[in-house]
Amino acid sequence: MAYCGEGADPKGIHYMSVAWTEGVTESGSSGSGLFLESGELVGVLSGGLSGCDNPGGVDDYGRFGLAYREALRRWLSGD
Repeated sequence: MAYCGEGADPKGIHYMSVAWTEGVTESGSSGSGLFLESGELVGVLSGGLSGCDNPGGVDDYGRFGLAYREALRRWLSGD
């Protein structure tokens, strides 16, 4: 997983790029989650070039933590 942008600061970048070592992303997968081994949701698929015809393609995931802090917390936190 790499944070996008030249000299990117992981805390200020809104998306991550993922190059898969196994498998590809199927069409229609936008919005699917990117999880750490611990089960933590860290990203939501927003686009990319991975697919059967391009297995080395990179996918872009919006950073869930940023979206949560900025807006989603109002609906998901139960406060």
